[in-house]
Amino acid sequence: AVAATRERARAVRGTQDWMGGLPDGTALQRLTIPGTHDSGARFGGPWSECQNTTIAQQLESGIRFLD
Repeated sequence: AVAATRERARAVRGTQDWMGGLPDGTALQRLTIPGTHDSGARFGGPWSECQNTTIAQQLESGIRFLD
């Protein structure tokens, strides 16, 4: 996984702790934060199902904003 800022890109081991690889004081507007659309929509068929993992699994994989 890669945590990117405008100044530089830095490789981070795994996805769970990608934010730990950022320098302290990194401005929020310099981040691209991974998120999921319709984060809780796991069921309902092809018209409403958007995810195949739980919210906990999404967070464990590095997702940091939920919609």
